[in-house]
Amino acid sequence: MKHCIGIITILLICFHVVAQIPKEISLGLGNAKIVRYSPARDMIAITVGHKIKMFRSGIEVASLAGPKTKIASMTFDSAGEAIVVGYSNGKILVWNVRTRKLQAEFQAPHHPILECHFLEGSEKLAVLTQGYLSILGINGELFTENYNPKGNNTSMATAANAPIIAIACSDSRIVLADDQGKMFIEMNNNQKWVLSLAFTPDGKKLASGDTKGWVKIWDINKELDPITALETHGRINSLEFSYDGKYLAAGTESFFLLAIDEENPDVVYKKLNGAVISSSFNPNGKEICILEDLTPYAQIYDISDLNITPIFKFRDEGDVIAPQIYISNPPKIVNDRLNVTVGMMDIQGSIFDDFGVRFLKVNGIETPIKENGKFVIHVPLMMGENTVSLEAKDINGNIAVKKFIINRKSDTDTYDPLVARNFLFVVGIDDYIHWSRLNNAVKDGNDLASILMEDYNFKFSDITFLKNEQATRNNVFNGLRSMIEKVTPHDNLLIYFSGHGHFDELLNEGYWIPADAEQATPGDYLSNTSILKIIENINTQHSLLVADACFSGSLFSDSQRGGYYEKVEKFKSRWGLASGRLEAVSDGELGSNSPFSRVLLSYLNDNESEEFSVSELVQHVKIRVSEVSDQTPIGNPLRINGDEGGEFIFRKSSNLVTLDSTE
Repeated sequence: MKHCIGIITILLICFHVVAQIPKEISLGLGNAKIVRYSPARDMIAITVGHKIKMFRSGIEVASLAGPKTKIASMTFDSAGEAIVVGYSNGKILVWNVRTRKLQAEFQAPHHPILECHFLEGSEKLAVLTQGYLSILGINGELFTENYNPKGNNTSMATAANAPIIAIACSDSRIVLADDQGKMFIEMNNNQKWVLSLAFTPDGKKLASGDTKGWVKIWDINKELDPITALETHGRINSLEFSYDGKYLAAGTESFFLLAIDEENPDVVYKKLNGAVISSSFNPNGKEICILEDLTPYAQIYDISDLNITPIFKFRDEGDVIAPQIYISNPPKIVNDRLNVTVGMMDIQGSIFDDFGVRFLKVNGIETPIKENGKFVIHVPLMMGENTVSLEAKDINGNIAVKKFIINRKSDTDTYDPLVARNFLFVVGIDDYIHWSRLNNAVKDGNDLASILMEDYNFKFSDITFLKNEQATRNNVFNGLRSMIEKVTPHDNLLIYFSGHGHFDELLNEGYWIPADAEQATPGDYLSNTSILKIIENINTQHSLLVADACFSGSLFSDSQRGGYYEKVEKFKSRWGLASGRLEAVSDGELGSNSPFSRVLLSYLNDNESEEFSVSELVQHVKIRVSEVSDQTPIGNPLRINGDEGGEFIFRKSSNLVTLDSTE
């Protein structure tokens, strides 16, 4: 066989092997024929029967159904905003990728359609049939057409960034045409029946593949003869260049990738189960999706070892939204700070952007992102403060930055009850604006604060007391929230609320009623969910929530987890004590205390033990209040993170005199 070739390079040696275990996208039953990655975002479109199925991260996100006939061609426009589908009966459909809506539907002037591609700028279509090349508008208007009198057309390619069209004919010619359909070059080709053509994105090189297994590479700006030729086994069903133009994917009985920009090109070879009928590069340069004949799934192979340069040239000026960065581990970063005792931590999270993420940098170093947007960073920690800075940039240039500090402490820095500070946050409301007045809420709070300061080492400087008109929703919420910054992991916190409560049966939610709340306006109330969320984020050694309000028992689950433990003080605890379950509770006579508060204060005041656990206090209050009133208190560990089965230990101040005298 004679070949008119300027430079011939025959490549038969295999140097690299693509990933052995590919990811698979299940397509169900049906014949998959064409696969295309979107140029602008991480989405794959695959023709299955008469439908276009679209996948993101392996999950089907859309199915576009056209006429029930064979799909001959399917391509994205250069920006990834639209898909054009050509059917064998001459029908052409243009779909909007974002909205999944049909943008245009019309009949081509000739059929059956072989290829239908967007031209540069995406305002025109090149439509190839056996005898004609037609240039149409995207709504079907005919601009021009050229008839091929010498033989049938067999395949076509268009360049993404150049106004050029290549057409292969059955008489061995390869003809180049401009975006008006005017033919201006015939290549010196002797390939019989070229099945596939492909341009590099810049339009400077062209590849052709035929039924005999020959692939030729042409530099269309230099000479009319091919610069490279490769003989393979089996017909060349598909050709596609990587987005940087350095690799050519050829679908044959033996699929291969050809590196074309080196002095000694490599073949990256992979023997698959069947004949490859279509393939497509991911714009990120790290993956290639392959369809095999008679295989009901697409296979995605990892080719990151080839170091293909990702291309981000498709800028959408309308995109002004930066990527969204979410941190899933560690779960509790409060006010951009986190305290730990470990020397290494995995920072895990996800990055989302509708147009695609260009890169993620952690402390200035680029970090890999998985296909589904997830990332894992292994961060070594020095003693003291470690700053973690995450910077994500999308393909349109929008940047998101997230910073936080991980403070590493010594794991020998354990809880010491003799130096721990005891914080008290009290809310007492008698004078409501829109609700009935209460008798003793403020007095109950005052009495509790007095006993704790006098006998249990609670200092005045560590007590916050919101009374009556001070106890607005904002003040209570912000006051509780401020405890996140005030209280350290080696301190304790007691929260006491005395006022009206409410339970919404429709939402199964309990509320505290602030002083300024109107009736029948739940938006003015403080929900148990909000209260517990704040407490969950206050990193203490021990937290105790005491609520003397109607329906305050809704703070708890039904399960009882209380109990005595040896040395329970060293384990963290999150306990709660409420004056009743889902019931109304008594406020007591004017000038006295509520039944619940009276029993609580009596135990704290009269107990002769130098120290006792919170579970002892809870047990006494539950039994005694039930005996002297019609209400049934409830006390348990709270349904929030942070409880380790420990208990707060109440200690009489006399036990701490020696320590105080030495300070």
